Amino acid sequence: MPPLSITEATSILSAAIVVVTFLVGRSTATKTSGDEKQQLTDKLDTIASGQDDIKALVKDLDRKVDDYGDRITRIESALTGKADVERVAKVEQQLVSAFKRIDHIERNCDIHRGIGVGGSD
Repeated sequence: MPPLSITEATSILSAAIVVVTFLVGRSTATKTSGDEKQQLTDKLDTIASGQDDIKALVKDLDRKVDDYGDRITRIESALTGKADVERVAKVEQQLVSAFKRIDHIERNCDIHRGIGVGGSD
């Protein structure tokens, strides 16, 4: 084999440099792609964790709303019961007043008829 000329050696060396540069660029691109995938995975994990926190908060709020609904129902029942008691007391007062008026009317009727002062039988 004849000795290589400088031109041939330079060509071979250039080809070797191109191949090495290609391989280094490819490994860098692969590493960069891997880093980007890892960053994306980390971001998705963060989002998923935040979503779990939000779900827990929503469940807690649902429970609190249900508790408040129960409390409101109990308060409404108590107020309705109190209103019923007040209504019954008012009706009782009205009945007492009505009976007093009836007694007064009976006495007036008895006096006008000459029966005397006393209740009717």
